[in-house]
Amino acid sequence: MSFIDPQLYYQSLPQKRVAVGALIFNEQGEILILKPNYKNAWMIPGGVVEKDESLSSALFRETKEEIGLDLKNEIKLAALDYRPAEFSDNVNKSESLQVLFDCGVINRENQLLIKLDKTENTEYKFCSLSEAMNLLITPLKRRISAYINKKTAIYLNNGL
Repeated sequence: MSFIDPQLYYQSLPQKRVAVGALIFNEQGEILILKPNYKNAWMIPGGVVEKDESLSSALFRETKEEIGLDLKNEIKLAALDYRPAEFSDNVNKSESLQVLFDCGVINRENQLLIKLDKTENTEYKFCSLSEAMNLLITPLKRRISAYINKKTAIYLNNGL
């Protein structure tokens, strides 16, 4: 067996995109969704994890950037979804890990603190899960549904 220089070894490892998403509910059990200005479908707060950033740090940064909230409540893992590479919208998209967190319930007082980043999203709303399922993209719907149905963290492979 030949020795491999550790630096070369680590440089040769595959790289995956990682993204986080925040499930945020109001006291009526409605979910917070956002209408991004760069997609036709609605989304939840979240985004790509940056280099040398933890999952929770990315989640807190994205929710602060997108809706102006500092999530101080305890978060829990909701779903981990492996997404294979795909070609869509004339773009080669690398494989990724999509990590969904349950950020719990925010009260009316905290809802009033939501300040939408208008450079990225045009509007937000709290809606029923059934309404959200009609507005969200399919992979996100699958993640949320799987978590809600199991009521525990779940591993998915391409949403299934």
